[in-house]
Amino acid sequence: MVKSVMKRKAVSKWIVKKATKMLSKKEFKSSYKATTYAACGLWQADTKVKYNANPKSGKSFDRYAKYEKARTIEESLNLGSKPEDLLFDYEKGHLNILGPLRKAPLNPFKLKPADFSDLRDADRILIRYGCRHDPKAKKGGSEHIKNLETSLKECRKQCSHLRKLKVAHDLGLDDTKDLDERLDGAEYAKRSVADQEARDILREVEKTKRKVSEVEMLRALDQWGFARNPNRINVMQSGQEWVHSDTVGAIARRDGLILPQSATKKYPYMMKLLNRYIKDNLPHEVKGKFVYTSININKDYAGKRHRDAGNSGPSLLKSLGRFTGGRLNYFPDDNGAEAVEDLPAEKSLKLDPEKGIVFFDGNRAHGVDKFTGSRYSLVYFSCRRFWKMPTKAQALMKSLGFPYPSKQAIRDLNGMLEAPRGYGHCDSGVTPWGVQWHQLRLLRVLFESLFRSYIYVTGIG
Repeated sequence: MVKSVMKRKAVSKWIVKKATKMLSKKEFKSSYKATTYAACGLWQADTKVKYNANPKSGKSFDRYAKYEKARTIEESLNLGSKPEDLLFDYEKGHLNILGPLRKAPLNPFKLKPADFSDLRDADRILIRYGCRHDPKAKKGGSEHIKNLETSLKECRKQCSHLRKLKVAHDLGLDDTKDLDERLDGAEYAKRSVADQEARDILREVEKTKRKVSEVEMLRALDQWGFARNPNRINVMQSGQEWVHSDTVGAIARRDGLILPQSATKKYPYMMKLLNRYIKDNLPHEVKGKFVYTSININKDYAGKRHRDAGNSGPSLLKSLGRFTGGRLNYFPDDNGAEAVEDLPAEKSLKLDPEKGIVFFDGNRAHGVDKFTGSRYSLVYFSCRRFWKMPTKAQALMKSLGFPYPSKQAIRDLNGMLEAPRGYGHCDSGVTPWGVQWHQLRLLRVLFESLFRSYIYVTGIG
């Protein structure tokens, strides 16, 4: 057994030594011509192709017979062509490229994570070959790539960056630089585990015909892998550099587009569970009325006092876990006239999202008390410019359980909020006898209802 292991190690060392020696030789060349690599760098998934009559034999003949029917690069790959078959057939004249072509080869280092969704599988494959071409090489030469080692190093760099683009895209980041220390491999893998856990919970709920419980929602959240988010500066306490906070559903991107955050599609069962949980447990007052586009999933941080950046309409908040403290300090009469830190703490409304779902306006000042233990919070809200999301993307959101809003639905929800009175000239929505303004509004609605009933019964008017 020991001899066998030693023999395998010796063979492995010999292979590495031999390969290094071959790469160091100037006469060691690539399999295909530099012009072939240059040409394939301009191909794209929907580039039209036409194959000549089958010139091959053996297994290659059988494979060619399947993919020669293809009309595009992507079809050829789907019908069994290997990437190297494309290069070989093109170089030997069996494959005719009809267009359209790219103006220049794709360069992963010039792409942003948002661009990754526009790349099809064929494009991602072709990048590996197109990047081997040196654009500085002299034109007209049909020689093979002589410095293969440098070419392969460049290929590996670009493929590695392409993988980074995918991860950044899946996390909804604007740049691969934001990946640094945000989400390690273990946390990333946990998301798939959480998605499977959510699938099992949903199946059990459907089977027993009941609501999703808080315990079940907590079970799935315990499995979820959280990213280190350095961008939520408005909620970070002094000295914090990042928080565990993920946004799923619709996001307003910096380029102006409104699209589903990539994890929304990648983890469908987790999305369905988050939506089913709130639907099953909505307060009676907003049942069938509350709509939203997005969900903040937060873990183990107490957000400092802040205002959200331009939400459309009210939000819902629910906290779960094993903790004490963590109540919400909400300023219902905040009209934005004063800095959040200048608002008087005694005028805030203390709300406990652990004991029930809180309905509030996130654009008004709010913050979270310190807590001990493990605490999750789910915030359901609508992002700005939500109506600009493409119809197809909205259909995806609805299929995952998001009750995507209309402008009228948001107006109706805003109508359920008392207009903020400000804190410079009033009592912050608290009457001298300690009744909250929102409670007075309920009394007013009740009085109006009773008065209308009195008019109807007595026939007055």
